[in-house]
Amino acid sequence: ADVNRTTEDTQETALTLACAGGFLDVAKILLSHGGNVNLGQSTPLMEASQEGHLELVQYLIQNGADVNQTTPAGETALAYACESGHTEVAEILLNSGAHIDQAENEGRTPLMKAARAGHICTIRYLISKGADVNRATNSNDSTVLSLACAGGHLDVASLLLKHGSD
Repeated sequence: ADVNRTTEDTQETALTLACAGGFLDVAKILLSHGGNVNLGQSTPLMEASQEGHLELVQYLIQNGADVNQTTPAGETALAYACESGHTEVAEILLNSGAHIDQAENEGRTPLMKAARAGHICTIRYLISKGADVNRATNSNDSTVLSLACAGGHLDVASLLLKHGSD
């Protein structure tokens, strides 16, 4: 069997699906049989990051996963982790070389994703690591602060204002 065979629509591999489900033992078996950690529109690392599977994220990185690989829309594993509020995953990704302000195709950064979703712990962490609190999207229609406000997140808006966001 071809362990790296992908689905037609989403280019998912068996490894991608195992990582989305958090199945570390399955991922280990697939990698031992030649599974590609960087294959697919959404990679195994992106899926594990989005779901908050900490051990799996560490394992994939140790086995060569590209922490800055992007989807066709420009999304990264860090953006997925931050949008889902997985601060510990974000920390691992940043410590492994992920770019803190890498924006997707419309210009939204991981901090913007976390702000829109209201994940204050993740936002505190990103700010402590130097994330740009004044970044705007490519079309200048959204900022970190405006996205927090659009989500109704008063605590996030207050935190951003304390850190000089405008």
